[in-house]
Amino acid sequence: MIASVHEVSDLAGGSIHLGAYFGERAGDDVVWERNIDESRSREYLETVLPVVERTMSTQRMDIYGHCTVLPFCEILAGTSYLEDWENELISLCLKYNVAMEISGPWKEPGLAMIRRAAKRGVKFSLGSDCHLLKDACNIDYPIRMVEEAGLAEDQLWIPNPGK
Repeated sequence: MIASVHEVSDLAGGSIHLGAYFGERAGDDVVWERNIDESRSREYLETVLPVVERTMSTQRMDIYGHCTVLPFCEILAGTSYLEDWENELISLCLKYNVAMEISGPWKEPGLAMIRRAAKRGVKFSLGSDCHLLKDACNIDYPIRMVEEAGLAEDQLWIPNPGK
């Protein structure tokens, strides 16, 4: 079972739906209207972790799909805040034994996060989550990240059909 975030709180009681963001980023013929206050990116991300933890603790979730594919992560890239947020996300994956997807078309997460997660014991899945047929089964990026991070076979998530 793969789960991922597709909407976040708008901080006013509603939701920001990210379908158009994903579509635009994937190269679909879609334009995402940046209907967010970029200066509040930290606040948006703060709403994500409790929802992710609630999902991990109450539902079957084997893999966290494209876990850093959020516009707020792009906005905060390179900041210590984002690294701290990613470390909290890594802790949740460990706490609930959820693998982290290394996503082909999204080219996420980045190598630094993969290395931090691997060092702490997170398992990884290799995904081709895609929006275009031509991208199906394209796991070039995940394979490159496995090699660059020096991941061993036992660090990869293997499905357990009996689970």
